[in-house]
Amino acid sequence: SLVDDVIARITKLPAEQRDRVIQEAMEATKHIVWVPNPGPQTMALNNLADELYYGGQAGGGKSDLGIGAALTQHEQSLILRRFSADADSLAERALQILGSRDGFNGSPPVTIRQPGKLLTFGGMKDREDRQRYKGDPKDLMVWDEIPDFLEDQYTFVIGWNRSANPNQRSRVICTGNPPTTPEG
Repeated sequence: SLVDDVIARITKLPAEQRDRVIQEAMEATKHIVWVPNPGPQTMALNNLADELYYGGQAGGGKSDLGIGAALTQHEQSLILRRFSADADSLAERALQILGSRDGFNGSPPVTIRQPGKLLTFGGMKDREDRQRYKGDPKDLMVWDEIPDFLEDQYTFVIGWNRSANPNQRSRVICTGNPPTTPEG
């Protein structure tokens, strides 16, 4: 891969030159909050689909993809898990990525505000919980572990996937493992 090629070239440099290249790269990228893993995660982040499913094994970066997209490419994001406590753990992961609790509000709905960005974390345990998410435009909706949700929860809520900013892309990212229930 390209990344492997770059790393191989850098490791062959004399120590002083290698250290200078690494320092320059660190300085040039210090403003970047999150960078996707090379390969499938990068391909998913850059995919032009309006609705994207990103699956895989545990630890494959599925939740980080949604959080990373919210932090780097979107203004108004809704990040959902079926249970609120699980959504709260996604908010904690976002704070780990940010390296700070600045902009965090732990009162329901849990939110993180960053310059030009609002990430809202929520749960949708019961079918009727979908009503909480109607009306508010969100240019990114992340359905973490989509097989855990009811189909009509998904189809109802994505109707508000839009932005008031004509220059802001709107999309839905669904992540998941194989379903664990017949509904999934």
